[in-house]
Amino acid sequence: MRRRIPNLAILVVAVALAGIAGGVALSACAPVPIPSPPPSFATVSPTRSPTLPPTEAPTVVPTPIDVGPPSSRVTAFYYGWYGTPSIDGRWRHWAQGGHTPPEDLGAAFEPALGPYSSHDPIVLGRHMQELLAARVGTIAVSWWGPGSFDDLGLPAIVEAAGSAGIGVALHIEPYKGRTAASIGRDIRAFVERYGDSPGIARAARATKFGTSVAPRPVVYVYLPREVDEAGLRHAIDELRG
Repeated sequence: MRRRIPNLAILVVAVALAGIAGGVALSACAPVPIPSPPPSFATVSPTRSPTLPPTEAPTVVPTPIDVGPPSSRVTAFYYGWYGTPSIDGRWRHWAQGGHTPPEDLGAAFEPALGPYSSHDPIVLGRHMQELLAARVGTIAVSWWGPGSFDDLGLPAIVEAAGSAGIGVALHIEPYKGRTAASIGRDIRAFVERYGDSPGIARAARATKFGTSVAPRPVVYVYLPREVDEAGLRHAIDELRG
């Protein structure tokens, strides 16, 4: 799985040190005796102040923050490769690194939803709402080749993202046997299957692979330097044909 002390704190420390220094200075002074009242004066007992009703704390009404709509310029990488025995027949990816789920997970942070399945539509719905709250407008979905576990779950992710107004970009990982030609086939299959879906992220700008500014699906290629760039250009040229 791929996974200063602030100025206020400095001020607090400075104040605390000043208090300690002051305490030491005061304790070093000789005590000053308080004279007893003259005999002709009667001793007056202090009177107690009347008990006042407690002051009610002001009611604080939180102001809702309108974070606005999701932005297509904000992209999060999304990994749909988790599985559970109840939904997928066995643990998938949670056990990476020799971990033993569900108590011990191969994850840097304990997920709030527990060890979930990426094929669970309820989980996908929750994830999309959390992404919306962060104004994420595009997710780059990790994809490990045709027939992989995450490939089988891709349709549900595209559907959940489309329902939430989030665009999906394909993130082609370095799966076994990946070549420039296979990447070309992957892109073609992705566009043919999901190109018209509202859940697909689109970009309308030129890239080093072409000057077209027509809106088209977005695809990421992880570690492209491991693929012959000339061959990749050729494969993309064939996609235009």
